[in-house]
Amino acid sequence: MRGIVLWFDAAKGFGFIAPEALPERTVFVEHSCIDQPGYRTLTEHQAVMFTFERDAHGAHATWVRPR
Repeated sequence: MRGIVLWFDAAKGFGFIAPEALPERTVFVEHSCIDQPGYRTLTEHQAVMFTFERDAHGAHATWVRPR
């Protein structure tokens, strides 16, 4: 799925993505699921590809790669 990073706090290691297909929804993302070499971080308004799961706490990313 494609999305846009709404915000990401590099110090805390988490943030939220808005899926392009469902911009009114948000998906939680942690640094540990970012697929990139080196320091794992994202920037506001960055385009990404991602997969996610839903659980009792809501939607959370399981894999994220910057586009």
